[in-house]
Amino acid sequence: MITLKNIEKVYGTGTNTFKALDGIDLEIKKGEFVAIVGASGSGKSTLLNIIGCMDSPTGGEYFFENENILNKKYKQLAAFRNKKIGFVFQAFNLADDCTAAENVEMPLGYAGIKKSQRDKRVKEILNDVGLSDKAKSFPRQLSGGQQQRVAIARALVNNPDLILADEPTGNLDTNNSAQIMELFQKIHRDSDRTIIMITHNPELAEQADRVIKIEDGRI
Repeated sequence: MITLKNIEKVYGTGTNTFKALDGIDLEIKKGEFVAIVGASGSGKSTLLNIIGCMDSPTGGEYFFENENILNKKYKQLAAFRNKKIGFVFQAFNLADDCTAAENVEMPLGYAGIKKSQRDKRVKEILNDVGLSDKAKSFPRQLSGGQQQRVAIARALVNNPDLILADEPTGNLDTNNSAQIMELFQKIHRDSDRTIIMITHNPELAEQADRVIKIEDGRI
C-alpha cells in the first residue's frame, strides 16, 4: 500500500541544517497495524507527517497504492488526504464550539456529501465507537477518553483506507488508554484498514502487527 524510497527530510539552510530523516526505505502492506516507536526527536512524527501528506520530504520517493504522491499539487493532496487518510492526534484537535456530531461531520462536509447522508453516517459511526448518546455534547462535556473516541469517529467517517494515529493515548489514563487500544484493535479486526500508530509506550506498540523503531532519522 505504501512504499517509501530513500526519504530524507532536512530542516534549515546552509551550514545550519538538521537531517530529521536520513534515507528511509519502508513498505507497509494494506491491512497492517504498524507501530512506530522512538525517542523524542528521532524523526517518527516527521515520518508520519510525510506519510499523511502534511509535509513534503526533501528527497526520495513516496508511492501510495502505486501512485506517486509527490507529483500531486496542493489541492490534489488536500482531496487525497480527506478521502484516503484519517488522522487521530494526541490532543484530540476537536472544535470546542461544535458538538460531537458536528465534529465528526466535518470531513463529510469537505467531501461534498449531502446533509441527509452526512447525518446518517455520523449516527452510524458514533454508535460504532460507543457514543450514540453523546452526539449533542460539546467536547468540554466529555471525558478525555470520550473526546478521543469522537476524534476516532471523525477519522473513520469518510471510510479512509489509512488511519494515522500520533500518540493517541498520550493524554489519557491507563484505563482510557486500554479502551482506545481496544477500539483500534476492533477497527483493525473488522476492516481491512491500514493503521500506523506512533507511541512511546512499548506495551501499546506490542499490540500492533509490526513495530518499527526510528533512531536518528533511520529505521
